[in-house]
Amino acid sequence: NQVGLTNSQMGSYGLKGVAKNAENEMTATDVAKLAQYLIKNYPSLLNITKMTSTTIDGTTVTTINKMLPGQSDAPTQVKIDGLKTGTSDKAGACFVSTGTYQGHRIITVVLHATGGGDERFTQTANLYRLIANEYTAYTVQPSVAVTVPNGKVTTTTLTTQGKITLWKKDGTLLSPSLAINSKAADKNGKLTAPVKKGQVVGELTYAGLTGLDGNNVTVDVVPTTNVDKANVFVRMGRWVKSHI
Repeated sequence: NQVGLTNSQMGSYGLKGVAKNAENEMTATDVAKLAQYLIKNYPSLLNITKMTSTTIDGTTVTTINKMLPGQSDAPTQVKIDGLKTGTSDKAGACFVSTGTYQGHRIITVVLHATGGGDERFTQTANLYRLIANEYTAYTVQPSVAVTVPNGKVTTTTLTTQGKITLWKKDGTLLSPSLAINSKAADKNGKLTAPVKKGQVVGELTYAGLTGLDGNNVTVDVVPTTNVDKANVFVRMGRWVKSHI
């Protein structure tokens, strides 16, 4: 379970057929996905995790997140506002951090840090330095011209439905490849009319850029204009010209 309780502690919510002393195990990717989900769906959580101290029933509670602003390990590149430290015998010292860097939300995960509890903060700082020194965020709205062999007009432009942000390692190129969806393509893989402006007809794939699922980053593309289908006489004329 995502809480970290043993199966027996989950009571009626425990998994059937699983030992009562079984505990949750997650990879760093799993933890990052969970953190991403929490921040996206419960953003007010950060109002709590960014606090360095608070008073509950007359008792002052102080954070152990040493990377929050004003704390001993606060980084200069990123403004940290969360998220969670943790320690267990199997996982060691762990830290899921999040903060903003150049206007972008970043999540890092460090598991099983050795060398004491503060090592998780040291390794997290190393990750942020790596981002600052070797990666650049590009906010773009890519577009590509394509042919529409059976359209009234034989070309159109495909673009994303809005601007996208891609993190690129410095010195590498962003070279997306286009694939038209099977329902929007002819037998040769070309875009086929009719198509509507804003209709998802394919996707761009960025080889070398991987998401949390381990797959190459893909983004949907749509036509910027309507393209009606040419009448049969126009299409026959084009076919004749192409075979002369």
